[in-house]
Amino acid sequence: QWQPRYFEVYPDATLRYFKKQGDATPKGSVDLRMVIDVGAHVGSKDHGDVKDPTRFDVDLGDSGKILRMKATSEDEAGHWTEALLAWRDYFLMNSASASMGVLAVDPGGSDELV
Repeated sequence: QWQPRYFEVYPDATLRYFKKQGDATPKGSVDLRMVIDVGAHVGSKDHGDVKDPTRFDVDLGDSGKILRMKATSEDEAGHWTEALLAWRDYFLMNSASASMGVLAVDPGGSDELV
């Protein structure tokens, strides 16, 4: 049975979920830097078909965990999917530029890794 939760994204890259809005202590949290993929839920018996467009899965990569979520509508599920993928892409881009440097192109000449 699905249980409603209130979600908040924090500056430390965590998605925390609470039983209800205003609760001081979260029921749990997800490190958004661990998100590998977000997509429509396809169950093992669904033969590749999406049976419930309000359900979506958040793949947490190396941990082997998949966060299964259900929105109140197909549109809301789409918004969550887009937002979580945007966070994932943000962290991927920033971690890549921080660890590899940023390629700066000088219009007057050489490329330089800064």
